[in-house]
Amino acid sequence: MPTLVIFLRVPDKSRSTLSANKLEFCNLGEECCRSDLKENSVDSLGYLGAFAIESTVPLACPCTTTAGVPVAPDAAPTYIALNAAGTTIASGTLSSSDTASKTGLRTGALAAASSAGFSSGNTYRLRYDYAVSTVARQIMESFSVL
Repeated sequence: MPTLVIFLRVPDKSRSTLSANKLEFCNLGEECCRSDLKENSVDSLGYLGAFAIESTVPLACPCTTTAGVPVAPDAAPTYIALNAAGTTIASGTLSSSDTASKTGLRTGALAAASSAGFSSGNTYRLRYDYAVSTVARQIMESFSVL
């Protein structure tokens, strides 16, 4: 039977939990944010979507100033994927140049492989870290594995 994947964005500080026939949302706090970031340095993209186990999750980090203006970061952004316990199960670096001529848009891919610690029915948190003029910035989003 084919799997239906629905992509949607949900409000900040949310995550979804997949159950048999419904999608539920609950508050997720910022337990996986870095504590050294200043106010207005953390943005949330919300919910990225649901992906089949062993598939590739597309990553996109729109780098901006604290005012929300697209800008090239000081260096290529890094990312980590965290499980529900807050343990890092994957990490890497995004592209070091703009994607599709869009200022500050850095992209990459993450393999949602069981061998890397991903499992079906779970929601994961992505954290992107970058700096603009030496000011640390962070973006959070989440995704589910089917």
